[in-house]
This record gives sequence, C-alpha cells and structure tokens, in this order.
Amino acid sequence: MKLAFSTLGCPEWSLEQIIETAAHCGYQGIELRGIQGGMLPSDMLCFLPDNRENTLRLFAENGLKLCVYGTSVNFHDPETVEKQYQTALEALQFCADCGIPMMRIFGNEVKPETEEAQLEQIAAYFEKLCTEAEKVNVRPLLEVHGNLTTIERLRFVAERVHSPAFGIIWDVGHTHANYGMEYETFYRALKPWICHVHMKDAIHENGKLHHLCSVGEGHLPLRGIVEMLEKDGYQGYYSLEWEKKWHPELDEPETAFPAYAAWMNGGE
Repeated sequence: MKLAFSTLGCPEWSLEQIIETAAHCGYQGIELRGIQGGMLPSDMLCFLPDNRENTLRLFAENGLKLCVYGTSVNFHDPETVEKQYQTALEALQFCADCGIPMMRIFGNEVKPETEEAQLEQIAAYFEKLCTEAEKVNVRPLLEVHGNLTTIERLRFVAERVHSPAFGIIWDVGHTHANYGMEYETFYRALKPWICHVHMKDAIHENGKLHHLCSVGEGHLPLRGIVEMLEKDGYQGYYSLEWEKKWHPELDEPETAFPAYAAWMNGGE
C-alpha cells in the first residue's frame, strides 16, 4: 500500500517540513499542490530551475516520490479552453523536467443544455494533451470532481480518449454523493482508467455534503473501498486530500497527516 498526501493540506509549510513529516510518518509519495502559497511552478521557489536539482535530491534521499502534480487546468469552458490547454502544456513540461509521472486536470462543470458538446470538448483536449504526454512519459488524469462524477459522463470522456496515457483520479468523496455504498459499481465501470485515489471523509446529511472531517469519522465507506482496491491489486497511491487551504477550520496538518497514515495502517 502506497500512501501520499497533497500539499493542499499544508499550505504554509516549507519544503523541508513537508519532506520531514512525510518520511517520519511512513508516506511514500507527495502530491504537489502548491508550496508556501505558490501554486504554479513559477511560484514555487524550490522548483525553479536553479533550485530544482537540490529539491529532487531531498525527495530521493528521503525515499519519497512526487507522484502527481495537481494543476487547476480545466477543459469544460469553450471560451477559455485554448488558454487552459496552453497552461496544461506548460505543466506537462514541468512534470517531465521533475520526473513527476502524473498530472491532474479537471472536467469540471457541465451544463445540461450543452452537456454532449462540452464532454466532446473535454475528451478532444485530453486526446491532444495525452498525445504530447506520451512523448515525455507523463499521464494526464481527469479527476472525479465538479459534476463530472457519474459513470455515464466519465465513461463518455474516457472512451473517446484513445491514448494509453489517459487516466482518472478517483476522488471518493465526490463519488459518495451519487453512489453511496454502491462504490464497487462505480469502481468496476471505471477500473481500466483509475490510477490514483484521493482519500477524504465527510459528514453527509440529506444526501449532501455537510462538512469535511477526519478520515474514519465520517460517513464515507473508506474501509470498504480500500479493502476492495487492495483485494483487486490496485498499485497506485492512496492520497489524502486534506483541503486545509480551502477550509482553514480543518485540523492542522501536524495532526491530520500522522492520523491518516495510522488509520490507513489499521488504526482507529
């Protein structure tokens, strides 16, 4: 079992604190989603060209992999998609330069009246991006997010992207609202493309997300999901997406990161 956490959960931490905590708690990977307020490669000082070699050395010396770069790119809006695609190409080059094997892209917002056209557009731009990604051994991943959370919409996109570089990030929180305890139905339908999992927990009331909470304290069937994936031979990361940057009321990462690792290793 490979564990990671997203740096979204520690927006103020330095690179050294991120690496030290991950290594101490037994993580194997880090999902890069900003460092000390900088979200773009050009804003993360430790990843600027002059500092990059030392940064990558620190990860390697501590037995840690940079498993995913979480971009904010989305391909759903016809008015911005060309600009978004150019940003995606820049992120792709960053991943290639840093040896990061996967990058996250959003769908993300589909309107019922233009659904098919938007899904076709998302698929077309993923196809273009994946064609470039194959050349540098990086996988662009579509996240289960926004309202691209149903089997039908996700398969519509996935089946139209013919590149083997395409993949899906399964965010288990976004699945629960639609499928509840029927998570295996969702997984089986999308299994060929799932190569990274975002873990989180939440309290749901009346079928809607009420608030995020510590892993193991909410309503999501996380134990069942992990047991299913392990039994099925899943080889990817279970990455804690602790959304501290967007929800400052959440526990501090000093508490959340060790607690997640302990829970995933069988603790309560």
